[in-house]
Amino acid sequence: MQPGHDFTLQIVMEMQRTLGEMFGKLDRVVADVKSHGEKLDIIRSQISFVKGALWVLGGLMAIAITGITVYLRYLPK
Repeated sequence: MQPGHDFTLQIVMEMQRTLGEMFGKLDRVVADVKSHGEKLDIIRSQISFVKGALWVLGGLMAIAITGITVYLRYLPK
């Protein structure tokens, strides 16, 4: 038997265990990143909806202000 054989085998087995743990944690990171991406997509669509609503409300307010201004300007005296 060679003097370093048991030590080398122990090191290799420890490396396998450590790599297994690392791959498990890496899978967890991949899953977390995927869920964060999905959350960002939801937030992005909500922001787009709010921006569209603000444009519509702004347009309606502009029309209302224009209508009020025209009405007050040409109000029969």
